[in-house]
Amino acid sequence: MGGDKITNTPTCSFVDETEELKKTIDCQVKIIEDLQQTVQNLTMKIRPLPFSEQTFKNDECVNFYTGLPNLTILKAIFEHVMPAISLSESSKLMT
Repeated sequence: MGGDKITNTPTCSFVDETEELKKTIDCQVKIIEDLQQTVQNLTMKIRPLPFSEQTFKNDECVNFYTGLPNLTILKAIFEHVMPAISLSESSKLMT
């Protein structure tokens, strides 16, 4: 054992693997940046969309936005609370 030397020099396969990992990470960073830009663009598109009667065109949409089972229930609740609501430009849904 006296004459054996252990060296800590990286092998060719280790260097190749490191380079491949760097390339993979760079690719993933680019994908993430592209997805972030896509999310930002889509967010800007949906922000200005106002609620309208079309938003609640079916029971699935009513349930998604309100948690209520259907438009009939939503309208009944709205009619019940309407006397207590002060109307403004933004309360055109039921007019």
